[in-house]
Amino acid sequence: MYLRSINVPHYLRVTRGVDSAEAELDEVLEGLGYSHPYVVTGKTSAGILGSSIIGRQNNGKGCGNLVCSDNTVQEAERIQQAIGSDPLCDVIIGIGGGKVLDAGKYAAAQKQLPFVSIPTQISNDGICSPVSVLRNEYGFTESLGARMPAAIVIDLEVIQQSPADTIRAGVGDLLSNLMAVEDWRLAHRDMGEFVDDFAVMVSEMAAGSLYGAASGLPVLDIDGQDPHNATFDIHHEKFISTLVNGLVLSGVAMELSGTSRPCSGGEHKVSHSMDAFFGSPASHGAQVAMGTVLTARLHNKDWKALRHFFERVGLPMTPAGVGMSNSDLAQAIYKAPQTRPGRYTILEKESMSEKEVAALVEELWSDSE
Repeated sequence: MYLRSINVPHYLRVTRGVDSAEAELDEVLEGLGYSHPYVVTGKTSAGILGSSIIGRQNNGKGCGNLVCSDNTVQEAERIQQAIGSDPLCDVIIGIGGGKVLDAGKYAAAQKQLPFVSIPTQISNDGICSPVSVLRNEYGFTESLGARMPAAIVIDLEVIQQSPADTIRAGVGDLLSNLMAVEDWRLAHRDMGEFVDDFAVMVSEMAAGSLYGAASGLPVLDIDGQDPHNATFDIHHEKFISTLVNGLVLSGVAMELSGTSRPCSGGEHKVSHSMDAFFGSPASHGAQVAMGTVLTARLHNKDWKALRHFFERVGLPMTPAGVGMSNSDLAQAIYKAPQTRPGRYTILEKESMSEKEVAALVEELWSDSE
């Protein structure tokens, strides 16, 4: 019998305004029985929301705070060292974007402390996932087991004011679920790998909900442009709320299955290859979006509709748009299987030559806007 223990967040509080976020956090901490938090922020997130919460905790029973500079294993270790052996510290609160939350989650796991996630950006599913994407001492990106947040508090005003590119990146990361589960099913058919059907359902629902949210969404006023091609207003509250919920559900899907399979397949390998061999030319979400279009084509799915949706969100859909030449992108795709050799995807099944990859790049993006 297949049984495993799962740990999903006890609280998801979505609110508006700093005062409301503070009140929700107080209620969450009280409900969970935590009273001595250590607060980790980023350089930017140490602004209004971060400073307010830090001040509130430090005036109470807070155990200190630290500004995290990057998503590296070294930074996560610095957080652990800062907390030290303080017997009073009973929870780590992370306030910031994906880099801060990943470092905080990993530090929490290493210290065996619960973690409360307060995202100021929604650029990826790290706001809720049990995985931390950190760079090691050699500069390579690793997906490391981390502590699933015990609670998530989200201030919609903060998210709506975040840079558009971070929201677009979140879209790219969320919609990659659609091809990640196809790769998982493929691994089941070809390699006998176990598939958690419930986790697949949660992952697909999370991604699919974004299409529904975009239906009827206002578009930006662009003179002379076909309304069916105009860019969505991605700062609209309906879209933001759906994206937040989808990214949270993605994290839950990973926790349910005990693997990142529901949200990471060949498309993530393409992004990892861009990181490893070309110095991360674009955001993780933008890179993953390019990989998702590619794997959709290889799975014989409607890759053109997917590419069009990405374009309407404002994601770059050309190699130049993610800071690469056609030949560099082709190399990144060709080398992608090297980044995680133990994970079977459509890239391994197709086993394309360099010439075949180059032709595919030309097919997929030569006519995109």
